[in-house]
Amino acid sequence: MGREDLWLDSLLEEEADISEQSPYLGIISTPASSSTVSTNGSITTPIPTRPSLQEAFNVPHIQPRLSQKKSLGHLASPTSPVLPRFTRPTPLVRSQTLPRVIQIEHKPRRRQAELDQLALAPEMAEKIRRWIIGIAIVNFDVDDGPVIDGIYPSSILMPAEAENLRDPIPGETLELGFLGSVIRLILPLNINEQQFIPSTSAARKYDPREQIAASSPPMIPYPLLLFEEAVTQLWSIWECLVLCEPLLVFGTSPAQTSQAVWWLRDLMRPIPFAGDFRPYFTMQDGDQSMLVNRLPPKPGILLGVTNPFFEKSCAHWHHILSLGRRRNRTPTTQPSAAGGPAGPMPGWKSKTHKRYISKDRTLLKQLESALHGDAKQSTSRLSGAHSTTTDAKHLELLASLALRQHFHSRTTELITPLARYLNTLIPTPIEVARTSTHSPLRLKPFNNVNFFASLRAHGSTLPFRSTSRRTEFYERLLKTPGFGLWLAQQGQIVEGVLKEKQTVE
Repeated sequence: MGREDLWLDSLLEEEADISEQSPYLGIISTPASSSTVSTNGSITTPIPTRPSLQEAFNVPHIQPRLSQKKSLGHLASPTSPVLPRFTRPTPLVRSQTLPRVIQIEHKPRRRQAELDQLALAPEMAEKIRRWIIGIAIVNFDVDDGPVIDGIYPSSILMPAEAENLRDPIPGETLELGFLGSVIRLILPLNINEQQFIPSTSAARKYDPREQIAASSPPMIPYPLLLFEEAVTQLWSIWECLVLCEPLLVFGTSPAQTSQAVWWLRDLMRPIPFAGDFRPYFTMQDGDQSMLVNRLPPKPGILLGVTNPFFEKSCAHWHHILSLGRRRNRTPTTQPSAAGGPAGPMPGWKSKTHKRYISKDRTLLKQLESALHGDAKQSTSRLSGAHSTTTDAKHLELLASLALRQHFHSRTTELITPLARYLNTLIPTPIEVARTSTHSPLRLKPFNNVNFFASLRAHGSTLPFRSTSRRTEFYERLLKTPGFGLWLAQQGQIVEGVLKEKQTVE
């Protein structure tokens, strides 16, 4: 074919209709389209027609005579009103998830079924077990956390060994043998229970290496040493946690930040944690750009970091806690940290928070005495004994246990006025009797005005600095996502009890 025989419309001979490539227009079939041939022999663009479909099938309006050649000029984008809108789902983060509910049903272990189909000679399995018992495949579940998804090669257990692998019971105490010693493991009743607060008599015999509470943070090294430079500000830190204020925790190692973050989270129990907490957060984390940016941090976020990069990236955060202790405090040189991070100096820094509740001065003296090694004063106050032979390390353990028990009691006192008012929202026996079995019973709506009237009438056992500060504190508390989760959980408990009572009657 010569150059003089070429037509401009010849390009359309190899041109496919855009309905064959676009997912939005793929519903147009070829038989429903018609083609025309011009007098000069060139093929024009097929004209799509609207096919006859079922009434329930909603087909978006499509502009006729849409081809690749025409689309080079103006192609309707997916955001155009002509095409259906498709919204990208938001990423799943823990701050947006619902309260974690105990899973009653057992999820099938599909991975284990696949591993059981793999062939392995018995003599080869015996050689492998000389060195290792098996290879465990651990998966992360949003509700349950780390879950063993499969073990290869499959272990053949004796009946007595299989008994040790039964499903745990909430609140149970297990005795586990490990390297010739026996470890007592205490399981919590629920995820928001603060476990194992020994009395003063039992605390003197408590060994955190032999008695482990499953949901409590590790007690070694002693938590008191992590907050040595912020021990006088722990009451402000606790208030920020309860009010879902974002908090950045600096440390020297992942182990240090992990222990501190888990310990701070434990202080809030039984209030559920509504934010997003990361015991060890790095720059390589997939959520780094979402959690650390120039925008104000999300409510309730709790990050543990070791990289000094976050000191500049999170300079606009209002609350920063740096772990460890200071050393060489001379007026001519900048103090260096011993056990402190490379970022900010150890201590507590807050730009906005002003404390609402008074400190426990007696406990503060006990903590300072334990940190300074005053065995005579600390022993008599923490353990109730008059002996001065107590080891200094044991005094630090006793002080850590006393500190944990103190804030647990404060959290309980904090929700006492809320629980008192919540009891007035439970349907009375007369209302339960009048309600039919088909209509579910539930709590009455929470009313802020009525709650503050109850708070003024009954007060609070927490030592607030003034009545106005108490009102301001609870006003902020009622706006936090943590209170919303706590109220939702209480509503589920009450509805469950009322449903059982309604079924029995």
